[in-house]
Amino acid sequence: MMVGDAGQRSDGSAVRHIYSTVYGDELIESVGEKGYELMRETFLTLHSAEEIRGGLTVSFEVDPDPALLERVTAPTLVLVGHNDFLTGAADAEAVARRIPGGRARILSNAAHLPFVEQTDLFESAVGEFIEGTETR
Repeated sequence: MMVGDAGQRSDGSAVRHIYSTVYGDELIESVGEKGYELMRETFLTLHSAEEIRGGLTVSFEVDPDPALLERVTAPTLVLVGHNDFLTGAADAEAVARRIPGGRARILSNAAHLPFVEQTDLFESAVGEFIEGTETR
């Protein structure tokens, strides 16, 4: 059995559970098994094992002190998918409350990648946020 750049077995079984958690059920159902496999392979093609490891390492090294959020001065939109397994709705709302003037927006039928799973809703939310920020 071959192992790909990111240490995945070529049949994808070693990481299948990770991608099905990252991508929401609605997206996986809408693109079918072949579309899902294409998304997974595209991700692995675009990101080397070193980049993936680096991103995961950095995520564990970040200072988790929520008080740091109170120092953010830029207008901030915390946007997540309703079914996000890492940062769900409650976490997004808690983060937005800590940021002065922060706002949370939760997109339905999306998981960890709302910009892929609900592109139109994501773009609309960001556009509304920018327009609202510019009029202040």
